[in-house]
Amino acid sequence: MAFHAAVAKRERADMKFTPQELVDRYRTCDRWRTRYPECVIRFLTLHRPRHICDFGCGSGEMACRVGCLGYRITGLDVSSDLISVARERAVLEGVSENVKFMVADGANVNISDGTFDAMLAMSVVHHMPVGDAIDAIDRVLCPGGRVAFLEAVAYHKMLQWIRGHSLRMKDTSHDERQLSADEV
Repeated sequence: MAFHAAVAKRERADMKFTPQELVDRYRTCDRWRTRYPECVIRFLTLHRPRHICDFGCGSGEMACRVGCLGYRITGLDVSSDLISVARERAVLEGVSENVKFMVADGANVNISDGTFDAMLAMSVVHHMPVGDAIDAIDRVLCPGGRVAFLEAVAYHKMLQWIRGHSLRMKDTSHDERQLSADEV
């Protein structure tokens, strides 16, 4: 939790209002190679879901951006510090009516089966056993619901070499790991 508290402190200090042109990109983006988060959101919202879950929402940045598009969204994260930042962000963005946040362990979340008709899981599955994440998502997702995953895929040998030789400080938690090719 100390790692999450440090991330929350940085996120709170760097928090800014999302510019409208960025929100607009989430509606129309089709440039996968350069703007994949925007494309993931566009894919997730193509069928106008009624209630979206941001599974492992962290500081709520993506949940609030989806909220700026007019969607009802519930963000879940294990860190109370990050959820506090997420709630502040929702107020800053003016989306606190449609965007709610809960402190919850994704694998053991106390939410009724089939609550959500869309799920966003961005950079969270590699923090937990893949089977637990899939089971939890499957349980709270309604039949026919959609899931958008975005995970770092760094099992490629060249990417591993670059990460290993980078002078940049690694910003990882103790439970973070690279997904294997089989898990992907």
